[in-house]
Amino acid sequence: MEVNGTAEEIGHIIKQHEIYGMMEVTKVKKGFGGIAYRVGTPISIEAIEHGLEQRDQELIDRALEARKITAVAADQMISTKAQEMGLKQRTGLEVEVVEEKKNAGDNEPKFEQTIEVVREGIAPRGRGRPRKP
Repeated sequence: MEVNGTAEEIGHIIKQHEIYGMMEVTKVKKGFGGIAYRVGTPISIEAIEHGLEQRDQELIDRALEARKITAVAADQMISTKAQEMGLKQRTGLEVEVVEEKKNAGDNEPKFEQTIEVVREGIAPRGRGRPRKP
């Protein structure tokens, strides 16, 4: 977006929006999710694409961390309930997140992730059937 105006007017616009996170493009660091600007020269397409990729990765990382925290919290609730009932939880909780097909013709790759909560003093689960010796 190009804003026509005097340097003073543009300065006021920038100052008004900086409190909401708008930042000069050269100061943008990893994790930034706001609006970037540059006065005098346009921001390159490559820089915009890089910013979008960076934002997408940041959102993916945040979502993964949120799923991990949710799995740990659910495991803790199950463990607490088991203790209240006089039972002992044998293994940590395993949470599987699977994206479902939108319809029968949907052949796009889907998101799938398994999060295993590993508890202190309890060995993590192995994958599949145990091998015969």
